[in-house]
Amino acid sequence: DLISYMYSFFSLEADIKNIELIKPDFINNQQSIIITDKDKIYSIAINLIKNAIKYTSKGFVEFGAGVDDDYFNFFVLDSGFGISREKISGIFVRFFQGDLSKNHKYESSGLGLSITKAYCELLGGKVWCESEVNLGSTFFVQLPIKKYLETSNGVVNFDK
Repeated sequence: DLISYMYSFFSLEADIKNIELIKPDFINNQQSIIITDKDKIYSIAINLIKNAIKYTSKGFVEFGAGVDDDYFNFFVLDSGFGISREKISGIFVRFFQGDLSKNHKYESSGLGLSITKAYCELLGGKVWCESEVNLGSTFFVQLPIKKYLETSNGVVNFDK
């Protein structure tokens, strides 16, 4: 539901900027249900996808999710401006805006990524970024999960 909702929510914004919005369909129904704070996970996804679209002037934004043995994994990949290695460590700090002096149309409060980091940590997980200037960025979110198993009599048991 998260991936489908985000795709629908951001499709128009991506179309207006002439950016391809890509959502791979690699998560199956068995893996798609996790127990977590829905509002926080939606906020995390919205902040990351919105930033990717904002800082991409041409090309694409791709996002997706998957579940492995112990984690819900979410990523957002873009072909945007990228972030220098020196600035990556500061992007999750409140009010950090990088070097916006060259182009003021990208101004923001500098709170989205710090809120994203705080929500990830509240959920017991982490967020990080890999980026190269002029080649784009990839943001990763990893949140621990408890998977559930439904028994034949309809009782839900957690596997851990």
